[in-house]
Amino acid sequence: MKENHQQLTGLTGLRGFFAIWVLGLHLITGLLIDHVPVDLIIPRWMIHFFDNGFWGVDGFFILSGFILSYSYSAKLNQTFNFKNITHYIWNRLARFFPVHVIILLIYVLIQTSGIHLIQQECIPTAPSPLNCQASVAEIAAGTSSCPNQTVIQTTPCERFSKKNFLKHLFLISSWSWNADLTWNFPAWSISSEWFVYLLFPFIILAVSHIHSPKIAFLIAILSLAMMTFILKYRGYAPLGLDPEIGLVRVTGEFISGCFFYRFYRGQNFKKNFWFPVGLVCMTLLLFSGQTFIRYFFSLLLALLILSVAENNNPISRFFSKPKMTWLGRISYSLYMSQLLTLELLGVIFSGTETNKTQLGLTEVAIMLVFMTFSTLSVAAVFYYFIEEPCRLFMKKLLQNT
Repeated sequence: MKENHQQLTGLTGLRGFFAIWVLGLHLITGLLIDHVPVDLIIPRWMIHFFDNGFWGVDGFFILSGFILSYSYSAKLNQTFNFKNITHYIWNRLARFFPVHVIILLIYVLIQTSGIHLIQQECIPTAPSPLNCQASVAEIAAGTSSCPNQTVIQTTPCERFSKKNFLKHLFLISSWSWNADLTWNFPAWSISSEWFVYLLFPFIILAVSHIHSPKIAFLIAILSLAMMTFILKYRGYAPLGLDPEIGLVRVTGEFISGCFFYRFYRGQNFKKNFWFPVGLVCMTLLLFSGQTFIRYFFSLLLALLILSVAENNNPISRFFSKPKMTWLGRISYSLYMSQLLTLELLGVIFSGTETNKTQLGLTEVAIMLVFMTFSTLSVAAVFYYFIEEPCRLFMKKLLQNT
């Protein structure tokens, strides 16, 4: 197998795109719950696009398998020993654990200070029904509905219990079929990713025995197909916001990302082919909305990653632009802190007497810009003052030992 040492800058920007996609889902859902007429400024197709924002998490899962294979496959395959594996695990923890813990502690301070968040209960959620013109955000807000379909259900459990805190602290909050969204809701996905991070050294060892790029590509497709079949069999496809299926989603998509990277490294990766493929994938992700195409979103995301990984095409160059790569660098802090920021903004504005259903276009636009700017600003603070310094500190600790 040939090694590819080129910098995959575009994939950093793509990670930022996935984080913004998830942010759009949380932002629009929150505004609709607060009865803000977002349709004054956001067209219907874009509401449906952000309504599918949970797929940004699936993009993270596939991208994680791809990037970790890029970063660690050669080293782990050459020297598969306890030292290299523990160094890899420590570097993974350094990458995501400090921000996770700090946000958990901020939620502890919020609860002990008596601040009452709007959502105090656990909320497992079900898939968005197919062929329904209402979005998940609209159904959550009660502004629209689908016949005989319940999309979001509240269960009688305590969001901020000590038991749930310990599950988050030890990164096992989504390690069950019946997991609930608790504490910092987005953290369910890093619990799921931690599961495959632990398996990764053995996954990459298996991938190294696949010498044909075509076979690697077929195995990656099969991994996504098996995941979709299991979820469909259990009634969850085309997915949704539900952490109950987190381990199924992350395992199928992470493994596919590892095998797609093996294909990418192979001689059969025809670079001039991937720009039109990426263009088609972006178009379908943007405009397919509430259609059966959502069953293929995981595959579209994987093909988009392959397109962006080919550095010399317009899509890759777009995601390699400085603003996109900056979003990519802060994407983890943005993903983890966005709910906290939006919830605190909700507390601040909950006491206003304004009838939000009567807001005009200008007021809605100002609100969207302000909330987006606030969320990005908080994410930047987390990145520059917590995520990156802690990562470097933990890396230095490893070097010193």
